Amino acid sequence: MKPFIIIILLILFTVTCVICQEPAYHYGKLIDNMDSVDVHKEQNDSSDIVAQVKRKEYFLLLSGKDGWSHIITMSNITGYIRENSVNVKGTACGIASIDTGDDDMHTYIYMDVSVLSSAIETVTDGDYVIVLDNSDGDGCDDTNIVLTKSGIKGYIDEKYVRPISIK
Repeated sequence: MKPFIIIILLILFTVTCVICQEPAYHYGKLIDNMDSVDVHKEQNDSSDIVAQVKRKEYFLLLSGKDGWSHIITMSNITGYIRENSVNVKGTACGIASIDTGDDDMHTYIYMDVSVLSSAIETVTDGDYVIVLDNSDGDGCDDTNIVLTKSGIKGYIDEKYVRPISIK
């Protein structure tokens, strides 16, 4: 009987954790006095440069260690930048790509949750967005508040949002 109860408790704990997903990441941009920074493959200045992040571009912060931040750019490139160049802006649930699944190849980000509100940005198939916490108490269960590379924050129909698996 004990093993059965333990199994049930483990299942309940697992289901509860999946349902109550809390934001696991942060997002940020470069500090104001920097124009750009190289994204390195490894945590050292002499490693290969895999991308560059420019001023006012947002990125997802995965972790930080030994003065380096592990990030994912809005081009879905993973690498490292110096921790002292990062301005953390808030919590995030992850990164996602846009997939409209139709011939239009674009959709809109709105000011409010209603599609009757004003469109503030157009996103196209293949664009990446940072998925933000819904702020309504259910953590990352909803994927309809997003942040674009340029920092536009708004609402999108979640049927267009395809979360990217983070390794």
